[in-house]
Amino acid sequence: NNTRDKASLRVITGDVKHAGSLNSIYLTIIYENKLRSEKYKFSGLFLAGEIDVFPLNNLNTSCEIHKIIVEVNYDVDWFVERFEICRGGSDPKRVHVFPAMRWVNKNRPLKIREYDCLLPQDDDDIDERVENLIYQKSRYELEESIVGIPRHIKDIPVEQQYFTSYLMGIMKEKGELMIQSKAIAMNAQKLVKFKVLESLYGFGFPIPYSLAHWDSDKWFGNQRCAGLNPHLIHRCKEIPENFKVNNDLVGHLLDGHTLEEAMAKGLLYMTNLSILDGLERDERGLTLCSPMALFKIDAVSHCLLPIAIQLFQNDHEDGTPNPVFVATDPVHVWLAAKIWYNNSEANIHQVLTHLALTHMVGEVLSVVTYRHLSSSHPIYRLLVPHYMFVMPTGVRGRVGILTPGNWIDMAFQVGLTGHRNLVKKFIKEWRFDENWVLPKDLEQRGVDDKEVFPKYPFRDDGLPIYRIIEDYVRDIVNLYYCDNERLENDQEIQAWAASLTDPNECNLKGIPGNGKFTDKQQLIDVATGIIFYASAGHAAINLPQYNEYALNLNFASLLVGKPPSTMEEPNSEEQILSMYMPPLKVILLNNIVAKILSMRGTNVLGKFEVQYFFHKEAVDAVSRFREKLRDVEILIKKQNEDREFDYSYLLPSNLPNSTAV
Repeated sequence: NNTRDKASLRVITGDVKHAGSLNSIYLTIIYENKLRSEKYKFSGLFLAGEIDVFPLNNLNTSCEIHKIIVEVNYDVDWFVERFEICRGGSDPKRVHVFPAMRWVNKNRPLKIREYDCLLPQDDDDIDERVENLIYQKSRYELEESIVGIPRHIKDIPVEQQYFTSYLMGIMKEKGELMIQSKAIAMNAQKLVKFKVLESLYGFGFPIPYSLAHWDSDKWFGNQRCAGLNPHLIHRCKEIPENFKVNNDLVGHLLDGHTLEEAMAKGLLYMTNLSILDGLERDERGLTLCSPMALFKIDAVSHCLLPIAIQLFQNDHEDGTPNPVFVATDPVHVWLAAKIWYNNSEANIHQVLTHLALTHMVGEVLSVVTYRHLSSSHPIYRLLVPHYMFVMPTGVRGRVGILTPGNWIDMAFQVGLTGHRNLVKKFIKEWRFDENWVLPKDLEQRGVDDKEVFPKYPFRDDGLPIYRIIEDYVRDIVNLYYCDNERLENDQEIQAWAASLTDPNECNLKGIPGNGKFTDKQQLIDVATGIIFYASAGHAAINLPQYNEYALNLNFASLLVGKPPSTMEEPNSEEQILSMYMPPLKVILLNNIVAKILSMRGTNVLGKFEVQYFFHKEAVDAVSRFREKLRDVEILIKKQNEDREFDYSYLLPSNLPNSTAV
């Protein structure tokens, strides 16, 4: 239809599964003076992701449009993204936008204001708004499958399902990689030298970046600052009593300082994986270390370098030695200590850093947002782009990864039982305000000062992005909450705040405000943390997976045999490979999964799949957000030029909007 110069109605059906409908629309326009238009009728086949245009005759162009009422003829669910009324002509101000972003059927007519983004206390259709939330709660139910592990969606609403094209893309990639891995298995050489590891790649499996660096101490230190667990490193102010490090053992590695002097000057840092100690699991003959590692800031390169590793928290009851390995030990013994240390970190990464913190916590946060915030709420509009595909990804993880005989059970030291117990152990202590408010996290770990701790790519790239997200969130919050009183009187946002700490919903600790927002900064901190860890935070611990896991000895999820306990073995490359490498099928399975997980699943951060804000001030805030991200991309590229190891994972052009993979 040629409606450019005539009044028209544009109907945009949502691009979600089963969104379309063969239906008839009845449209009533309410003008600012409460005048009503005639009831227009439009019929058609409304397809998902499509735009349908209908002429609007007898439109009153002398009155401003206040809202529209939309009814449908058939009791068939239809997901509408938005309606647009065009008064005619090319002036964009003559277009009135009515976002729906919800299902409509015969029993649920819609009343929508222009832009439809307002707090509940400002909504004169509050009864309908409450009814819609009741309906949402019936569709977004939480389920607790295992006590002590975050709840998840019970049944995924159809609008949350993967796009068919997206799911088919993942399945196609997986199928091709499985075929290619079989070809690699047929051609793989016997692993007797590290050089032979190159035979494990080809076809769709490029040589991982780590292959050229994995056995160096600089790379091992860099993994703590730019690897898959960049949040574990912390300043060492005292040596734990059970860490048997002293000046006699490491003094020669401290560039002329004693331990006490080096700690006082901020030159020593450590990681402590004590959470793995005594973990209940199905051992299957596999050893799980619970190591501690000590690092120094090198006086010459200013890089973080490892100086000591103790693989277990305490001495073994059977009398097996639990030595502290140092960087001057025999080269293959020291390398073996690093390999076994990284095996423990790999298990922490996949179980806690990745699956528990970004996917499990992200999923329950997404569900309570749909349960407690109307689609007309500005904070709903702010957060929803960062929940895209979170729920179906969680389901795929639970079915395809966290079941007996699947990936975690086959390819990780902890196994399925250990995974569950590790998550329970961890989530009891995890706090939002200490772990997801990045500036506080860096400060409490003593790694916030660039002068003292100079080379930390995750901090140096991540913190500017966090601040940009925080500015964007603050702009939106201040736009709709002129003061704290409006925040306190917002029943929806307070119900959402309560759900974050409610034992029957999110059950999270350390939520700013502890379940009640009394200050706008509390809401800003929570929303900023959610968006950062759905995008940049997840990218930092997800996108590097192939480059880390695809070389087993670099970041081994599974090792066989026993870790070193003396200075005698291993004493060669061949011994390391023969003593520790898991079966080839496990290595190739890891490569397939890591390759898929390293994909970006949504549009880049700030380029949202759907437009959620239409008020000029909010649209301007989104534009500033995008502009700042473009500026920081230039900064990060400049920082990367001076780095020994590439770290491009936090370039905004690489960041997804959500944890969709």
